[in-house]
Amino acid sequence: MNNSEKILRIITNNPGVYVREIIKKSKLSNGVVQYHLSKLKKNNIIRSDKRTRYNRYYTIDIPEDEFPIIANIRKKSKQSLLFAIITSKDPTFSDIVEKIQKSPSTISWNISGLLKDGIIEKLQKNKKTIYKVKNKKLLKQTLEKEFSKLFSKSLEHDEDIFLAL
Repeated sequence: MNNSEKILRIITNNPGVYVREIIKKSKLSNGVVQYHLSKLKKNNIIRSDKRTRYNRYYTIDIPEDEFPIIANIRKKSKQSLLFAIITSKDPTFSDIVEKIQKSPSTISWNISGLLKDGIIEKLQKNKKTIYKVKNKKLLKQTLEKEFSKLFSKSLEHDEDIFLAL
């Protein structure tokens, strides 16, 4: 297997991967990885997305509207938060804090990111602020396609997640 194939396999198996992770998994130098990423992009085999300071890499078959979902699910804290919202009925901020058992500031920061990326929305219901998944259909579609690549085999309550969608 040549270096381009090795890098493509890493991206295929780890959608939304950063360069550093590609370097670590491939055991290739930064320069070699950058060269092959450039070549793969030029040949329309992969795409990159830069929502933060770093590029994340995806195969060309992954639609761009799934990029924010994949990027956020790759982060354990946002993954926990999103699953708490999915598996709860109209959770308030306090409900989420109680369910996740993380500091309110950590949860607030992660909620802000999910709101900014359009994955969740904040609504008023019975004079309370609640959180919901904005596009359940897109989230379900993304999870169905990418679940085994994005989650560890030991993920608890995975059936609850799909049933809640």
